Amino acid sequence: MVRSLLVRGMLVGLAAGVLAFAFAFIFGEPQIQKAIDFEDHLAALNHEPPGMEVVSRGVQRTLGLLTGTVVMGVALGGLFSLVFAWAY
Repeated sequence: MVRSLLVRGMLVGLAAGVLAFAFAFIFGEPQIQKAIDFEDHLAALNHEPPGMEVVSRGVQRTLGLLTGTVVMGVALGGLFSLVFAWAY
């Protein structure tokens, strides 16, 4: 019984992670890009080089965001299902 609850919780967490990715990509990423553009503009006004990127912005906003939201969703779904199984 605990195993089936854990699997269900993790699957629901996976779905929640994908939905969180879609929401963050549509509503959050444009604002973050505007903030980065603003910082680059201020750096250019002060004759400073823009910040160095370790990971490209394209990877951050797509694969990185998807990985983070899905992993967090699966982990929280699994933890919630284990707590529910213990309480049940």
